[in-house]
Amino acid sequence: MPQITALTPERHAHKRWMRFSSYAFARDRAVAPLVGAELARAALSLPVVFLQQDETWLPFALLGLAPDTNLMVSADGRWLAAYVPAALRGYPFQLARAQDEQWVLCVDESSELVGDGPAGEAFFDADKQATPAVKEILDFLGKVAHNHEATAKACTALARHGCLQPCLITVPTDAGSKQISGLYQLDESALNQLDDAAFLELRHLGALPIAYLQTLSLQHLPRLAELAEARSRTVPPERNGDIDLSFLDRGGTLKFDNF
Repeated sequence: MPQITALTPERHAHKRWMRFSSYAFARDRAVAPLVGAELARAALSLPVVFLQQDETWLPFALLGLAPDTNLMVSADGRWLAAYVPAALRGYPFQLARAQDEQWVLCVDESSELVGDGPAGEAFFDADKQATPAVKEILDFLGKVAHNHEATAKACTALARHGCLQPCLITVPTDAGSKQISGLYQLDESALNQLDDAAFLELRHLGALPIAYLQTLSLQHLPRLAELAEARSRTVPPERNGDIDLSFLDRGGTLKFDNF
């Protein structure tokens, strides 16, 4: 299990970290959160669905069709899609909310990328200030977190106006076909029937591009099915059922571009 710990000089001044070279850490993530700023690129190679977290709705990249299975990670740790969700590119770092609602930079101490050295990069310099590399990561994750809030407002408004409907995906299992539950997609008919006030609200919140890109992205579902079938011929399935969404609060090669 991940051991997410706030990054502090007291705890991490003498530890070191390494940049990841494999996506094996994401092998058990069937979904990954997305933000609006990256959706145009993500939708070109990954299917996107909406999921609910408490009272909030967000877009997620659908990466697998079975619990704890990421079909976009190969056996040797390579990423198989053209786009990597921003939530995965900061590993082993992530942002978490503190009790005062402030964002805090954290690190997964259970990762093999964090240790006592000598290999790797320092978290802090001799003055106990974050190193330039760590500051760059914090800036990147901060931009993602900021856009996350705007994205959540837009997607939650789509749900509030009745513009989301279940995304019906059926997968074969040893016991027969089974439907994945908890996934949602745009209801275009409902969107087109909104009154002017509701439609303008969605436009103001930036929800319309998110909605249309999500619909466009569903063309990639057959690719997931192909990958699942190919894997089933080489790796026996260990479990069947609905996708496990219990890890939706996870954050989540460091590549700091415009998402």
